[in-house]
Amino acid sequence: MWQIFKLGIIIKVILRASFGLLVVLVFLFLCPMTITSSYADDFATRAIITPSISLAADQGVDITIMPTGDGQFGQASVNVAIGTTNYAGYSLYTQTNDATTAMFNTNGVSSGEIKALSSPRLPADFENNTWGLALAKEQDSVGVYDGISLTAQKLVESSRATEIDNYTLNIGARIDTRLPAGQYENTILFSVVANPQTIRTLGDLTYMQEMSTLSCENSSLHETKQLIDLRDNKDYWVAKLADGNCWMTQNLALDLNSNKALTSSDTDLNSKSSWTPDTSTETTVPVKEETPNQYATRSWNLGDYFIVNPKLYLPCNQGPGLDKWASVLPGQTLGRCENFQNIAFVESYNAHLLVGNYYQFGAATAGSGNVKISEVSDAGRNVADSICPKGWKMPVSNIDAEPPINGTYDNLFNQYMDEEAGVEQIADAPLYLIKGGLIYLHLGMLRFAGAEGSYTTATMEDDEMRYTAGINGDRVSMGSYSHNNRHVGMFVRCLAR
Repeated sequence: MWQIFKLGIIIKVILRASFGLLVVLVFLFLCPMTITSSYADDFATRAIITPSISLAADQGVDITIMPTGDGQFGQASVNVAIGTTNYAGYSLYTQTNDATTAMFNTNGVSSGEIKALSSPRLPADFENNTWGLALAKEQDSVGVYDGISLTAQKLVESSRATEIDNYTLNIGARIDTRLPAGQYENTILFSVVANPQTIRTLGDLTYMQEMSTLSCENSSLHETKQLIDLRDNKDYWVAKLADGNCWMTQNLALDLNSNKALTSSDTDLNSKSSWTPDTSTETTVPVKEETPNQYATRSWNLGDYFIVNPKLYLPCNQGPGLDKWASVLPGQTLGRCENFQNIAFVESYNAHLLVGNYYQFGAATAGSGNVKISEVSDAGRNVADSICPKGWKMPVSNIDAEPPINGTYDNLFNQYMDEEAGVEQIADAPLYLIKGGLIYLHLGMLRFAGAEGSYTTATMEDDEMRYTAGINGDRVSMGSYSHNNRHVGMFVRCLAR
C-alpha cells in the first residue's frame, strides 16, 4: 500500500529587479511492512503482524529570499505527522530521486546550481548557494541541517508504537548575488517504514493485535499478560495454557456500535473487509420476544460486575419466594445477585473475573454465522469471522472427534479437569470461566446468573443452534455436545490464531 504526497517548496530569489523560482518537489511514500511466516499447525502462510502506518504532511510552502553579496539565508517549515501500531516503531528516510543532490536551473536562460550541504551545518554556517534539511520533533527548535544523499538516509527512528508523532521539517538555503535568476529543481523521496519486529514472548506484548503464533510458541506455560485491545483500549488478561495455545482468560467486553464498522485491520474478519452490526450494544436485560430472531446481531453490556467467588455455586436471587432459575429481569441489575459486585464500589478486584458482554451468535461471528446450515458444506459449519481482535479467533466445536481437536474447549478442559478437582479447575485460575448466566430472549431474562456460564464456539449445529461450552454448577459442558439457540446471549473467549 502506497500513499504519495507532493510537497512543492518555492524559493523566490529576487535578483536585480527580476526574480526566479526555486522549486523543490518532495514525494512522500508510505511503505507498510508485512512480516510473514509458515507454520505446520495449519499449513498456511499468514501475516504474523501487519502494522498500520499513517503519514500526513503539509502540501506546500513558499520561501522568499533577497540575495546579498554575503549571502541571505531563508527556510520553509513543513509539518509532518506519523503514527503506527507497530510495536517496534518506524523509521523515516529521505533521498534524492534524481541523479544529483544539487538543484539546477531549469528555466533554460542561464545555468547555475545550488549544492547540497556536504556536512552538518547550523544556519549561520551555510556556505553560499547551498541547501539542506533539518527535522525536529514537535515544538523543538530546528538546529543542525544536513545535505541529502543519493541513497536512503535515515532522518529519524522511533522504537515504539505511537498514535501520532509530530515533526517539523525545515528546508533551508543560503543564496548570494552570484546565483543567476531562474527556477531550480530537484526531487526528494521521503519514506516511512515499520521497523522489523523480533519474535517475542507473550509477556513482552502490549496490544491484543500484536499476538502471533510464534509469540505464543515462545512463551512458557501459564505465562500471562494483560494486553490492550486497540479498538477500545480495554485491557484483557491472556495466558498460554496447557493445550499449547494462548487464550483470553477474561471475557470479551467489546461494545458494538451500529454507526461504527469493525474492520479487518484490527478485527478477526477473514471473509470481508468490514462489518457493521445492526444494533448497538444494549445496557439492560431485554424484554421477552415470543419468536426471537435467530439471525439477529444483538449484544448486552450489563455493567462492570465481577464474580466475587468463582468456585461458589450461588444462583442469583435463589431462595424462598424467589425464582428458582436465578433470573435477572428487565429493569433489574446484576447488583441483585449475591455473588456479583460492581467494581465502582471496591478498591481492588480480580479482572479475570469480570463478567464481560453477552453476544448472540450473529454478533459474536460478526454476521458470518447468520446462514442456514443447508447453505454450507459440513466443513463450512465453522464460520469464518468473529469479533475477536485481529490475530485471535473463536474456538470451534470438537463435534465428538477423538482425540479432541486442538483449539477447542474440549481439548482445553481435558488439560485441567480431574475427578478430584472437578469444575473448580476451570472456574478459578488459570482459566477463570465465569458463571454469569445467559440472556434468553424468549423468556425476557438473564437466567442462571451465579449458577451457569456458556461460551459460544464458531460452529453451527443446524439452522437455529450453535455448539457451545460452559460451566454449570459443578458440571462442565464440552463444546462437542452442548448446544444452544443462536439468539441466546452468551460469552466470548478468543484464542490466538
